[in-house]
Amino acid sequence: MIQSESDERRRMLAILGQYESLKTQAKELLEKCWDIDASLTNASVSRFSASVRCSLRTRLEKIYGECSSLISTYNLTRTNDEKALGVSLIEIIDAKESSLRRLMVECDKVIRVLSSMQNSLPQEARGNLNDLRKEYLEISDSIDVDFEKNFEESLKEAEHSHFLASTLITSRIIDYLLREFKGETDEEKVENLVVLKIVDAKDKDSQQKIIKSSRLSRNFLNHRISTFAECSDALSLLGGCLLLLKLYSKIQIQKKEISSSQRKP
Repeated sequence: MIQSESDERRRMLAILGQYESLKTQAKELLEKCWDIDASLTNASVSRFSASVRCSLRTRLEKIYGECSSLISTYNLTRTNDEKALGVSLIEIIDAKESSLRRLMVECDKVIRVLSSMQNSLPQEARGNLNDLRKEYLEISDSIDVDFEKNFEESLKEAEHSHFLASTLITSRIIDYLLREFKGETDEEKVENLVVLKIVDAKDKDSQQKIIKSSRLSRNFLNHRISTFAECSDALSLLGGCLLLLKLYSKIQIQKKEISSSQRKP
């Protein structure tokens, strides 16, 4: 389900980008029109030569040609998009300055709707994040407050659909925790956790989750600048991070028990 929602999110982001681009282009053309209008006014007042005024009018006609092309692009896309988004978008006929202003207004309608939709987290994902928060609170008293600050910050970013921000924050927690575990490789770290009885030797799921979390976090922190996060990435890393925090908490408790027993006469 999350994967299909991810596909829909990408589609909506593409539509959002298209209308943001249309609005930007309309604004740039409108500013060009204003500049030429001002130049034509100054040319008349300053008794500029007819050739100068003719050149400015030619430039203005060229801009109106670009306006016509931009408006045609808008009109071609609006019919399908207004049905999909439930937004009423006006057809624009003439290529003139007022039409560019209207185009910007129509683009804003789509941008507002899509921005609102993009900030809406799927109900299933929101439930998963709430469960992760509850699980974390169960161990929060046994670990450093800085972990809590980072984990909570990552949860908040995910709740606002800022998945890349969430994965980056979670990844740095994972990176820190893994450096606290003995072993050169992910596999060695897992083996040592099993030897210490922090992880059950039969619990293959947890062992694989540790390795997967380590590799996924490295992709976001170090290896691939082309990697962008989806909702599933944020949830996967938060789940892996929570597991590592639980294991880290067990290690700290184990160290305290050993230290305490060694101090006894």
